[in-house]
Amino acid sequence: MTGYKTGQVRLGCYAGALTAAIALAAPAGAQGFDAKAEAAFFKGKTVTVVVGFGTGGGYDTYARLLARHYGRHLLGAPNVIVQNMPGASGIKSGNYIYEVAPRDGTAISLFNKSMPTYEALERPGVRFKSKELNWIGSIEAANATMIVMASSGIKTMADAGKREVILGAVSASGSMGFYPAMTNRLLGTKFKIISGYPGSKAITLAMERGEVEGVGSPPWTSWLATTPEWVRDKKINVLAQLGLKKDPTIPGPLLTELAADEKSRKIIEFVSADIAIGRPVAAPPKVPAGRVQAMRRSFDAALKDQKLLADAMRLKLDIGPDTGETVEKLVHAMIDTPKDIIAEAKDAIEPKGLVKREIKSKKKKKKAE
Repeated sequence: MTGYKTGQVRLGCYAGALTAAIALAAPAGAQGFDAKAEAAFFKGKTVTVVVGFGTGGGYDTYARLLARHYGRHLLGAPNVIVQNMPGASGIKSGNYIYEVAPRDGTAISLFNKSMPTYEALERPGVRFKSKELNWIGSIEAANATMIVMASSGIKTMADAGKREVILGAVSASGSMGFYPAMTNRLLGTKFKIISGYPGSKAITLAMERGEVEGVGSPPWTSWLATTPEWVRDKKINVLAQLGLKKDPTIPGPLLTELAADEKSRKIIEFVSADIAIGRPVAAPPKVPAGRVQAMRRSFDAALKDQKLLADAMRLKLDIGPDTGETVEKLVHAMIDTPKDIIAEAKDAIEPKGLVKREIKSKKKKKKAE
């Protein structure tokens, strides 16, 4: 999934979607669901896309893109809306979709790709089971990046080992916190992590104000979509790409290339494995199997819809979908990672020295009577 420009559709990723299109032309029984029954169920209903972050960021932008077009392809043409549910780097929305959301297909979530990693690493607050979720598909999968403002004077990971560099994060449990914590441990960087921001948009504003100097793990496509002028004017430096395969269109080395030894490389590989999941969409456990299949095939069709692709091009969003079946296999492989690698990774990402950002109350103090 490399070699693309902003807003470009990566046609090589459409094998699953094209297969789905063929399946949709087959009789209902061959699809694994009863089309008439599914259409009757969804007709007149509203499907809610729960986003694990606040408004204005990359995940929110992709969720709203999907919501504008998914309903046309779901059988019964239901209304599709977006509900933002930020909290703990997406863990709040993961727990909601696993424990609370209706298990009938009327609630799905687009949340942090690192959710299976959070579960495997036993991050605080995780109550969901990734292997029990019904993975509908992924909208795109682009390498993430460790970024600092060019004005900081920090150009490489080696530079980040020479002085303290302040990074913003949503929470200690999230990837914005544990990637820099891991490089501190394995590469000798001196990142100081300030957590407590509500989302990536707030961190971007904090970078602009000089409150923090960078951030640990947003996808490269988020920078292209939300702050393209920063990329164009070289206002940000990419210290490392996060993923399993280097993207030649993104500046900066792959993080695994900077590993000092084989053990460190394996730890970084495990932590970076979720990058391939991209922008995943999942439904709760125990949704009827036929309905899950209908939702997957509708998702595949929506992601090759010319109206959605034109909308994505207008927003400068990359589209490179994977099927629910592919995402499901990736998730299972991550959860089934050998315990010794997971244990080493848990130790490496422990955010020592993390500082909780003080959230000042906007309420005015009552005057003394």
